[in-house]
Amino acid sequence: MQIEPYIEQNYPKTAPLKGINEIEDELIHQRFFIVLEETDKYVGMLTVPDVLARKKKLVADCLLPKPCISPDSTIDQAMNLLSSTNLPALPVIDSQQKFYGVLLQDKLIGTFQKWQCEKKSQEEKENSSPERIKQEFIRNISHEIRTPLNAIQGLSEILIYSDISNVDKENFAALLHAKTDELLQLVDSLLHLSKIESEESIPKSQSDVEPDPLFREILVQARKTLTNYKKEHLHISYSMNLPENHRFKTNLPYLKEVMTHLVNNAIKFTDEGSVIFGSHLDEEGKTVFYVKDTGVGIPPEKQKIIFKAFEKGAPNNSKFYPGIGVGLTIASKIVELSGGKIWFESEINKGTSFYFSI
Repeated sequence: MQIEPYIEQNYPKTAPLKGINEIEDELIHQRFFIVLEETDKYVGMLTVPDVLARKKKLVADCLLPKPCISPDSTIDQAMNLLSSTNLPALPVIDSQQKFYGVLLQDKLIGTFQKWQCEKKSQEEKENSSPERIKQEFIRNISHEIRTPLNAIQGLSEILIYSDISNVDKENFAALLHAKTDELLQLVDSLLHLSKIESEESIPKSQSDVEPDPLFREILVQARKTLTNYKKEHLHISYSMNLPENHRFKTNLPYLKEVMTHLVNNAIKFTDEGSVIFGSHLDEEGKTVFYVKDTGVGIPPEKQKIIFKAFEKGAPNNSKFYPGIGVGLTIASKIVELSGGKIWFESEINKGTSFYFSI
């Protein structure tokens, strides 16, 4: 929370060369003076101890340097400075010595406490795990399970009770298989999420991985996903910016799973353009994997919760996207338990880029 909106507009002022006897009584009542030149240039801050300790000096002589704070600072920083200096207020000035006003200690404490309570309340609301997860789970799962089940039931009835040609039977059987596979993947994701959340670490493996065959395998799977989503105008490919014959040691099944979740997520939220995945070496020589798309992007208000279970990152006014919102959760949990990190960059209607290292 920034300071500038909370700067006081009315504050006691005095000129830099005004005599102490003229202002002593008023200063005791006011607790402090902000000393300004005629141009409203900030000179210093005059407190009661300054005057009482040196009654026969001019105000200008009493203006020992006092702490100030920038208008770009946060209320947190102001509170820390006030408590360490025990001042009744803080002048707010920028790097050019331009004076903006003062932050009164009493008002600032009240504002800060109110802000802390509101922030805590919001965090508790966002993180009320059992109730939030229960509600999100019911809302998502009810649709995502019923949709393939309804299709399976309808297709089964057609195959059993309708007099259709062998060609139509094959087509309906293929659809039935696809819907069954969709339902199986959903159940597998839920079971795997439960398993991952109960683990404390990912088993370390010494698999010596060659990136090109790995990415080719992921590309084949991704093209099948493209077909299932019927996205003919979406191009998918992989690229590598790695040294020749580069290899890395990792837990291969878990690496595949993270890449698959990220690629499937990119395909789901990208209707046209491209999805590109691959890897490169960072400045420290570590292998970094990435998945970049030209999709709908993640709204700023959802970026903080995108890795939470049953959350979806699509804008609220966008079309419906299938899934229960656990793919990114599983991917982030695997990366975290592997001792790595995962991060992303996103812009609405321009796309998202996920990066991770394990």
